[in-house]
Amino acid sequence: MDQNLFYGDRLQTGGLCGIVRHPQYTGIFLVIFGQLVHWPTILTLSLAPVIVLTYVRLARREEARLIKQFGEAYRKYMQRVPMFLPRWRDMRRARARTISCCATGKRPGRIVALSIS
Repeated sequence: MDQNLFYGDRLQTGGLCGIVRHPQYTGIFLVIFGQLVHWPTILTLSLAPVIVLTYVRLARREEARLIKQFGEAYRKYMQRVPMFLPRWRDMRRARARTISCCATGKRPGRIVALSIS
C-alpha cells in the first residue's frame, strides 16, 4: 500500500497525490510505455498489458482498504482526483504554480517540482 498517501490517521492529498491517486503506478505505466516505444519486441508487447492489469488490480485492492480506513473522506478524494491519468486542467494549474514559484523564488505550496513540455 502507498505509505506516502497517509500519515498516521490523516489522509494526504497534496503534492502528486493531489493530481493522481496512484502516482507511483502512473510512473510505472510511463516506463512501460517508454519501453514499448524504445524496444517493441514480442516479449515487451505481451508483458505490458499483464503488468498494467496487475497494477490496476493492486490499486483497486489498496483503495478498498483505504475506504475502510478513511471512509467518506477517501470516497470524496476518489471523486475529486483521477486514479492514474491526470486531468489536463490539474496539470495546467500545477505548471502555472511551479512557474510562478520559480519566478518569485518561493517554494511551491503543495505541488512538488513538476515540468510539462
